[in-house]
This record gives sequence, structure tokens and C-alpha cells, in this order.
Amino acid sequence: MTTIHLAAGAVAGRAVPCGGPCRRAADGQAPREGENHEDRTRGTVVEDLVAARDFFVRYFGATANDEYHNQRTGFRSYFLTFEDGARLEVMTKPEVGGRASEGVDLSAERMGFAHLAFSVGSAEEVDALTERLVSDGYAVLSGPRTTGDGYYESRVAGPEGNRIEITV
Repeated sequence: MTTIHLAAGAVAGRAVPCGGPCRRAADGQAPREGENHEDRTRGTVVEDLVAARDFFVRYFGATANDEYHNQRTGFRSYFLTFEDGARLEVMTKPEVGGRASEGVDLSAERMGFAHLAFSVGSAEEVDALTERLVSDGYAVLSGPRTTGDGYYESRVAGPEGNRIEITV
């Protein structure tokens, strides 16, 4: 079983409600049918929407909805749902800068979310998934190892350099 923890900073592992009437952050519209932003949904902007979707589907068992495309703004997104009910929205919008195709080093430390953490259930599963990602060409940033605070984890650079933490 894969459990995803989508949060920033001190709230890791907990759902954080949006607080008030939820709007889609990317285009300001009300949530689409079936969307509930007072759940465990987080979003990330990517350059290659399909590659990001496929990464989370292939390695973490996500299920993707049909692509949403706002013809007026060029905004596109997929909602990815994981086994434990957590959701990740991967999205792209033409005017968002900082793209690899613009020469930006996406592996460098930067502001924003530090990583997305996925709990895979055991040290053996951490090792196996890390090996699978390496054999498919993804770079290991650290581990697998036991951290100073006692967690067994590895970190890999996922699509576009996004840090993916794989934990027990």
C-alpha cells in the first residue's frame, strides 16, 4: 500500500483545509464536479504535464482523471488520486516561468515545497522502489538511509527535478 503525504513544513502528513470557499488556485473558478478542496489535495505546476502524470501513475499507483483544459487561459491539469484518498493536482499554464526549457536548473534548491513524501510500508519497499526509479533513469539525491531523526527514506529527483521522498 502506498500512502502519500502532501503537505509543507510542519503540517506534513495532515490534510490542511483551504479555509473558506474554495477556488481553483490556478484559474479562480469553483471546483469542478467531484472536486473537494477541503480534502487532502495539493497542487504542483509542471512543464510536461503528461510526464508528471505518468510518473505518479507508474511509480505510486495514482489514478488520473481526464485532462482539464481551459481554452481561454491555456491552463491544463490532471487530478491524481492515490490509494489512501490523497490527491495531487499536476498543472501547467503557458505564462508560468522557470522552466527547464528556459535553462533553469530544476535540481537546485529553490523556494516552495521541499518534497512530496510517499510512505510505501517497509524498508524493503523503499529499497525496491528506489532501485526501480534508478534503473529507469531517475537520480537518487540521498539514501536509502536512516535519517538522524530515525526515519528510513530515500529521496529521488522526480519529473522536472521535483524531490520525491520515499519512506516506510
